[in-house]
Amino acid sequence: MPQMVKHETTWGSVRKGDRWPHEDSTPVADVNKKVAWTTLTFTGDDGNVLQSLTIRKRVDETVTVYREEPTDEEKDAQHVELMRDLLSDNLRKMLARTPIKALEAIIEKVKNDEYDYDVLTWANLPDVLKAQATYRQAMIIRGRLTRKSHARDGRNVTVEDATLDELLDAYAAWYYANVERSSGRFGPRVDPTSRSTSPISNLLEDLEVWAIGEMLYRITWSGAWEDVLARVEQFKSEAKNR
Repeated sequence: MPQMVKHETTWGSVRKGDRWPHEDSTPVADVNKKVAWTTLTFTGDDGNVLQSLTIRKRVDETVTVYREEPTDEEKDAQHVELMRDLLSDNLRKMLARTPIKALEAIIEKVKNDEYDYDVLTWANLPDVLKAQATYRQAMIIRGRLTRKSHARDGRNVTVEDATLDELLDAYAAWYYANVERSSGRFGPRVDPTSRSTSPISNLLEDLEVWAIGEMLYRITWSGAWEDVLARVEQFKSEAKNR
């Protein structure tokens, strides 16, 4: 259950739902902030506006309010659920943006224009190539998610119903195979002596490096970076003990 937390603040920072002058007071029902003044409305339990109380205070005046906030356990649970949602959404969106769909969108835009002979241009071709690069990495993660989950308990796990542990395992397995073990902890390395004489081949190689970096950015943004690295260390420890 949420807890009431005492806050020393100003009238200009009072929020809807705050209680004043004590924690059993009627919560603020509406806040109308101006440059110098803020007007707060307190409404009775029955929600009848006719029984409301309105006060007007200067925004810089200090006040003590009581604010309903989640407990530490609830915050941890919210953090876990948010991390799971972000990892799942990132993977789902990259899987949905296939290179074929990116190409079809371009074709659909120009197919009714008989004079538009430039189907693929400097402006739209990168979209297809980037979609191809990120889709490949997403498919690797989805494959690891499915294989690890099926091997563990026989379930056919989808991206949408995967647990946080299953997602972290899949992302960590991808990181271990595609970043740390094959390229080093600090990201993919490109040997300049291995470059092809074909500019297109080199471009596709560069895009794969970019896609790995994009995936690392998404993992970091989801808040799962430390958790993924912890799983990677676990994989390495398990590999040594085999």
